[in-house]
Amino acid sequence: MAASGWMGLVIAAEMPPNAITRPPAADLALLGVAVLAISTSAPLIASMAAPALAIAFWRCILGSGATVPVAWWRHRAEIRGLSREELRWTVIAGVLLAAHFAAWLPSLRFIQFLYTAPYGQPRTVTTPADLPSAPTVTA
Repeated sequence: MAASGWMGLVIAAEMPPNAITRPPAADLALLGVAVLAISTSAPLIASMAAPALAIAFWRCILGSGATVPVAWWRHRAEIRGLSREELRWTVIAGVLLAAHFAAWLPSLRFIQFLYTAPYGQPRTVTTPADLPSAPTVTA
């Protein structure tokens, strides 16, 4: 039988060699919600009238509000056991995520969101000549 490891993930080394199982229905439902949320975020953000930095701020706050309680509930002992250095790196990662949103979100105002999301492209864009047409710039 497989054991749960870090963050409840199944440790592959402890699984039987030919054990391929379907994930639980709840996990599949959560995966569907996550894919839907991520794939609709760029067009929704591009259509908002709020300043880009305000959107970035609220996106980080609301994301933290959704994930921190679950992480605290499931991994309270692990979180309490973090060293000062691990906490410092966690804060640095959060600041870098906020910086990423602060840089990416304003770009949605200047070019079509499809060009800012590489997963929306049928192939990787390597140069401006690879773009199907010039992006429209809106002020």
